[in-house]
Amino acid sequence: MYYLTVKILFFSNGYHGAFAHFGAGAGDIPLNIPHDFVIGRYNETAYNNQFLAEDLAATLVEPLQGAGGMIPATPEFLTFLRRTATRTSANLIFDEIITS
Repeated sequence: MYYLTVKILFFSNGYHGAFAHFGAGAGDIPLNIPHDFVIGRYNETAYNNQFLAEDLAATLVEPLQGAGGMIPATPEFLTFLRRTATRTSANLIFDEIITS
């Protein structure tokens, strides 16, 4: 079976469901969706600049990071993600269930 592997940026301490186990020590989990994941830092624009390249397919972010301690994304961080997603033609995905 062939899978298209894409690069997806997500942020440490985020939670994105049962089929996306991220982070150090996650290893090769057979149920993971088959993509390359890059771990960014939540609310840090300068650090995340290194990941925002033309080969990035999507950025997955929680506007209110629940598993990380109910931390809201700053307006500057969300604006940064929107602008860079537009510039690189990547998808910006708000994965949000807590605030509905």
